[in-house]
Amino acid sequence: MRIVPRSLLLFALLALVACATPHSDGIATRGNCDNVRCASCPEGQTPALKPPDCCKCVPIDTTVTDCSNVRCASCPPGQTPSLQPPDCCKCVPAR
Repeated sequence: MRIVPRSLLLFALLALVACATPHSDGIATRGNCDNVRCASCPEGQTPALKPPDCCKCVPIDTTVTDCSNVRCASCPPGQTPSLQPPDCCKCVPAR
């Protein structure tokens, strides 16, 4: 009869560990957006890359004239950010 309480305790412990495991779905679990990969946004928008919703599409800041300090979401394989203002993060084929 002691097997049932032990099994329940083990199940509860596994459920707790599963719930505490971080997920990368665009929601910042640790307060930053460093390792988040976002889906592409519609034309004229870019991922916010700000917690808590790192992948929320926001309008491109058209006042940007220098892309050296702009942080971009990851581009698909074979592409890279254009780093050309005003849409510094537009994914273009890698050269």
